[in-house]
Amino acid sequence: MQAKSFDTFWTDLAAVGGGLIWILVWAAHLLTHGPGLDNRREFFLGLIWMDYSKLMVVPVFLFGWCLFALHRRQREEARWLGSLGLAVTLIGLALLEVGLVAARWTIPWGTYIDLDSRPLLLNLAMSLATIPIVAGSLIFAYAIAKARSWPRWLGIVLALGSLTIFPWLHETVWGVLYGISWLMVGLAVLTLGATQERYKDVAR
Repeated sequence: MQAKSFDTFWTDLAAVGGGLIWILVWAAHLLTHGPGLDNRREFFLGLIWMDYSKLMVVPVFLFGWCLFALHRRQREEARWLGSLGLAVTLIGLALLEVGLVAARWTIPWGTYIDLDSRPLLLNLAMSLATIPIVAGSLIFAYAIAKARSWPRWLGIVLALGSLTIFPWLHETVWGVLYGISWLMVGLAVLTLGATQERYKDVAR
C-alpha cells in the first residue's frame, strides 16, 4: 500500500512539474519569438525560441504518463469511455513528441534558420497531432464526469486547457493555459488523492 501511495505521489508531482516546465518554456518563447506569427528573432540566455521548444518533449511525456496514471485510478468507473479518451489523447501526444524530436532537435542550438527551410511536413504533423489531443481530452473529461471518481471541475480544466494547444491559439499568449491546466490537475490530485475513495463513496 505504501509503495502504491509512493508511486501515486510521484505521478501527481510529475503533472505539477510538467505544468511548470510548460509555463517556463512558454515564457521563454514569448521573450524570444513573441506572441503571434511574427518572429522577433530575439535571444534569451543565449538561446532562441526553437531551442526552448525542444524542451517541450519533457512536459509532453509527463502529461501522457500522468494521464495514464489518472485513468488507472478511475478505470473501473470510467470504463470504455475513459479508455477511449486516454487512447486518443496518447496518440496525439505521441505524434507531437515525435514531431518535436524530428522537427526541433535536428536544428543546431542557438541558430536562426530560414523559416522556409524548415520541414513543413513535420510541422504539419505537429499541428495535426493537436486534433486527437483535444478530442481525446474532451472524451476523457466527459468520462471523469460520468465516473465521478474525481470532481467534475478537474475534467473541465483539462478539457479547456487542451483547447489552447491548437496552433492558432498555441502561437498566442493563450498557449500557456495548457501548462496551467496540468499544473492545476497535478495540485488537485495531490490534494485529493488521499481522499479519492471517500470522494467516490460520497459521489455515489
